[in-house]
Amino acid sequence: MIPSALEVANALYGCWRLARSDPSAVSYFNDSVAGFWRSFFAAVIILPGHVLLLALRPEPIPEDAAIVRFVAVEAITYVIGWVAFPLIMARLCEAIDRRDQFILFIVAFNWSQILQLAIYLPVLLLRRVDVAPSHLAGILTVAAIVAILVYSWYIARTTLKVGGMTAVGVIALHEIVALFILQISKSLI
Repeated sequence: MIPSALEVANALYGCWRLARSDPSAVSYFNDSVAGFWRSFFAAVIILPGHVLLLALRPEPIPEDAAIVRFVAVEAITYVIGWVAFPLIMARLCEAIDRRDQFILFIVAFNWSQILQLAIYLPVLLLRRVDVAPSHLAGILTVAAIVAILVYSWYIARTTLKVGGMTAVGVIALHEIVALFILQISKSLI
């Protein structure tokens, strides 16, 4: 289930080309069933960055015995975050008659998480270490979030072969699911 270095490189190159609005970039993704499952390896690749994001969050990390609960909740949340959206999208793709595009969408979306983290993490680091004026850090944060949302929208539009508003709905659904999972996670810590 571990992808080859070539498959990872192709996927990342495809992500880069999608970020440059190149619809032919989809040819770099392995959209087989095996490629679908291997695309979840992106979660392993970005795990260290995710841990860093947790360390940089404004809420303090609990100490002593509560740390075990914190780690358990965050680990479960991470896994659910990677599984929930694809499960929902499987049903949605059937509903919008895009079942044949489901695997390509999830493969591209999963691998794109690496590029998205590469965009967001440096901005968050700048904001957290307070090296940039607060207004500049705020502008960079908003710009990074907008760039990630537009990038995700383009992936949905290109891989699912849907109109712009449907792609907006798909990305809005992703964000709602992510916020829902985050709120449950916060309530358990």
